Amino acid sequence: MHRRAPRAVQGRAFAAMIGTNNAATMAGTAVGGPAVALLGGGGTLLATLVGTGWLLRREQTS
Repeated sequence: MHRRAPRAVQGRAFAAMIGTNNAATMAGTAVGGPAVALLGGGGTLLATLVGTGWLLRREQTS
């Protein structure tokens, strides 16, 4: 960027780039946090259901 932007507007160009980067980081955190919680919770629920079913079947056959 420092080679392509004219020296007179480099400060504004870097500020715009940093602002865009910060907005993308915040959006990724806002979307990624709930997505990880949802997937992690769903995975835990699935593992619990499968494990409970396996344990119940195992106790009935013993």
